[in-house]
Amino acid sequence: MNAHEANRKRTILLVEDEASTRQFLRAVLTGSDFSVLESSNGMEALRLMESHRPEIDLLLADVIMPQMGGRELAARLRISNPNLKVLFISGYEHSLIGRLDTGTDFLQKPFTVDKLRLKIEKLLG
Repeated sequence: MNAHEANRKRTILLVEDEASTRQFLRAVLTGSDFSVLESSNGMEALRLMESHRPEIDLLLADVIMPQMGGRELAARLRISNPNLKVLFISGYEHSLIGRLDTGTDFLQKPFTVDKLRLKIEKLLG
């Protein structure tokens, strides 16, 4: 890691269709010193990525959303960034949402702020 990478805030792309959950997560993440880009669905997130081309360290996305869910979004983002870290969240139990891709982690809602932070720390190192 060079000096620029060490000083750069890590960026999380937050994709959550429920506005109150998205606002809460944004507040937690920015309070934890992350740069946060947010979107309410996968299609909007792709447009955001295409227009801004930011460097994303972690995708934090709800698995089930209208228009495009988290799994499809992660697959599309990994085309240009194969090492993208992904953390899925959902109110559904892991067993009910089906198989998740290798290299992804999952948190079932509701979860604590500490559990979220620990999961992100584990993923980003």
